[in-house]
Amino acid sequence: MSAACKMCGGARWARTFAARERQFALPGEFTYGECAACGSLQLLDVPASLGDYYPPGYYSFEVPAGGGPVARLKRASALAAVTGRGAVGRALGVLQPPPTAGMAHWLAAAGATPDTRVLDVGCGSGALLRAMDAVGYRDLTGVDPFLDRDRTVGRVRLLRGTVEAMDATFDLVMMHHALEHVPEPAETLRALRARLSAGGHCLVRVPVAPSEAFRRYGDRWVQLDAPRHLVIPNADALERLAARLGLALVERRHDSTAIQFWGSELYARDVPLSRADVGWVGKQRGRLRAARANRRGEGDQAAFLFRAV
Repeated sequence: MSAACKMCGGARWARTFAARERQFALPGEFTYGECAACGSLQLLDVPASLGDYYPPGYYSFEVPAGGGPVARLKRASALAAVTGRGAVGRALGVLQPPPTAGMAHWLAAAGATPDTRVLDVGCGSGALLRAMDAVGYRDLTGVDPFLDRDRTVGRVRLLRGTVEAMDATFDLVMMHHALEHVPEPAETLRALRARLSAGGHCLVRVPVAPSEAFRRYGDRWVQLDAPRHLVIPNADALERLAARLGLALVERRHDSTAIQFWGSELYARDVPLSRADVGWVGKQRGRLRAARANRRGEGDQAAFLFRAV
């Protein structure tokens, strides 16, 4: 319980609280601390074998389906999110945002072109990189320690490993909901900075605290995701840490989604995500609440675009 905050180095916890694994209803109870100095959340009793908490059904390792009308619609939505084009895909993305939501904005903000060297850290099955491949990006690499092996899919190289062990450089390095899974976020951010070319960009998307959803649901907040989320940063603390490591903020935007509300409501009733569906209407209500929270800066996740300095 005496560990220092991984975001700011603070030595005191304003409070601690217990949380359970709720996505799959796996056994165990875990203790989080809320930093008294910066407000970040940190898991204080990390399991010895975290891999046990990434079962086959974990979302980031789902391989995009090959055919059928549903798969085609999902691809249209993913491609529209990357390019900003395609009326059908954009409409679908409004109703059911894909994991690639908002990427057209961030790729443009980073000045990305088809020749941009891209690294996705914590890439899972490589869904985002596959969508980028489909619209013409040519130099695409993903790395993830939980992949079973290295593989190449089209122009996408998927590597089993960590960014700390890599030595190539890239023009755009991304971490989409992966920083919260690493035990030493400062060291990972330092490694991201080391992988950047001169003037390169780094995009980090991550759950943040505090938020409307965390204050309302506490240990039942869906993005706490015990014990997979090891450190959930305060947004300002993340910016300060990045600046110390040579990453200057270009833009920050709250981009939370409906699941922060409908998923947390399920958890409040002790219903795992893997065993329930709130339905289309419930998700749309959550989407409207999320949009309001984002406008107030109260969404439970945010995207940060940094530039190497």
